[in-house]
Amino acid sequence: MINNFINYMRHYFNSNGYHRIPVSNQNIHSFLKQAQNHMYIINLYDVNLYPSHQWSHIIKKCETDFYSYFDKFPIHRKFVLNIFVGGDEIFKLYTSLKDEIINYDSDIMSFNWFVDSVNKQMTIPDHAPNQILGIEKVIDQYLHPEKKKDKPHIHLKEMTKKPMITYTFLGVNIIFWFIFQLLYNENYVLQILGLNSIRLFNNYEVWRLFTSMFTHLDFSHLIFNMFNLFIFGSRLEKYMGSTKYTVVYLFTGLVAGLCSATATYLYQPYIYQLNVYAIGASGAIFGIMGSALAMTYTSGESIEGLNSFMIFMMSIIGIFMGIMGTNIDNIAHIAGFISGFAFTKIIMSQKQQA
Repeated sequence: MINNFINYMRHYFNSNGYHRIPVSNQNIHSFLKQAQNHMYIINLYDVNLYPSHQWSHIIKKCETDFYSYFDKFPIHRKFVLNIFVGGDEIFKLYTSLKDEIINYDSDIMSFNWFVDSVNKQMTIPDHAPNQILGIEKVIDQYLHPEKKKDKPHIHLKEMTKKPMITYTFLGVNIIFWFIFQLLYNENYVLQILGLNSIRLFNNYEVWRLFTSMFTHLDFSHLIFNMFNLFIFGSRLEKYMGSTKYTVVYLFTGLVAGLCSATATYLYQPYIYQLNVYAIGASGAIFGIMGSALAMTYTSGESIEGLNSFMIFMMSIIGIFMGIMGTNIDNIAHIAGFISGFAFTKIIMSQKQQA
């Protein structure tokens, strides 16, 4: 039973991005994983291999081996999770180790979990965390397979170090603004590049859905949009990957523009200003915010300090400010946000099913 559990956990770690690391004691199975700027080392111990009084020494010897790995990564927080596996004898070891003091101010924190694979129980000391990387769910599923299986937890990881696509979008928007300021007057820019429902649906000028996303006239409009693009876009691209991020930006921007133009076209008999042009990247930016919300909400993790609650509140405030303002395309904002959330939610759900 003990070997079956250890082999089960080894297979899980090998299949989910953990790296096996060698230690001086060949009877100990150690795995390393980096997640959310934290470093984790997970150890599997068979308590039948050594007497209870030797385990404190064995653990300290293993932690000495880990220091060489920790030194290779400039990460502030490092965690060591020791999973002790046994049968009835696990209680004796738990009694001797449960009161070990954890120094939460230390750069390296060590925790102990105790698994009785024979009697199907897991015991976690009161001062130790009961959730680490979703491992507790994997153990519970093994011990109690009759329970309804939860959807697997998705851990966010950096797909790219530098958000080059975000920098590109920033550059394109800023360069376009300079060109328009130097060479053209505002009315000319709007008529050539702005999104107008009549020209889109009657004259089939489809390119306006795309060009309007990169067009700004007012400097404050440009700065506000580029600030939000940098804050949310750079984070999303790192954890989503440049290709999917590009799709999200363009897709949500197009959806935002299309919904805005459709609403204007359908209700034009009730609108006095029929010659309305929409410009700006805000539809796509709200799409990025919706995408970031779906990613953080589904995973339960944050992206460089932004969690789902913070992103949700920032989005609601942004939409509310738009509703309270004038000459703001609120339909584009809401449509971009919803399409970004839905698109990324589908991607995250597919990952869970896989």
